[in-house]
Amino acid sequence: MLNNINLNLLRSLHVLLEECHVSRTAERLHVTQSAVSRQLAQLRELCGDPLLVRQGNLLIPTPRALALKA
Repeated sequence: MLNNINLNLLRSLHVLLEECHVSRTAERLHVTQSAVSRQLAQLRELCGDPLLVRQGNLLIPTPRALALKA
């Protein structure tokens, strides 16, 4: 499943888990918000998991997202 994953996707997820905010993640990675959103969508499809769940203004990681960060 994740054998051929683009490492930039994991890097984006790692920063997103630290920031819990798409726009701050985009700023840190020097990309657009839509680029971060597209990368998250790709990871969600590859993993078959939402990875992050919105709770108000925050993004809460799923157990699968935390496992990918480790």
